[in-house]
Amino acid sequence: MQTAILVYNLKNGVRPEDYFEFSKKVDQPLIKGYSCVKEFDVHQVVGPEKSWDFFEVLIVTSWEEFEKATQNQRHEDHAKEWERYADPDSLKIFYGNKIE
Repeated sequence: MQTAILVYNLKNGVRPEDYFEFSKKVDQPLIKGYSCVKEFDVHQVVGPEKSWDFFEVLIVTSWEEFEKATQNQRHEDHAKEWERYADPDSLKIFYGNKIE
């Protein structure tokens, strides 16, 4: 298993409430539907450091498997819709292995 953390900002002028709706109705169901995704949670940053607006935590069988699973037209369409809300230039992705 690997954990991935994604951080990003909304585009200027996007209301967080509008993004919440997209996340709950579109983003989360799609991502949670991939068999390689074991957990997926989206969080709004409230402090104390607010370098980003949101962070996502994914627990996946492997990042490589997740990347393979998302290589499809449905996910490409989803990414375009996500970019209506989020600033793709602000997106940073970190993934790694849990120390046990």
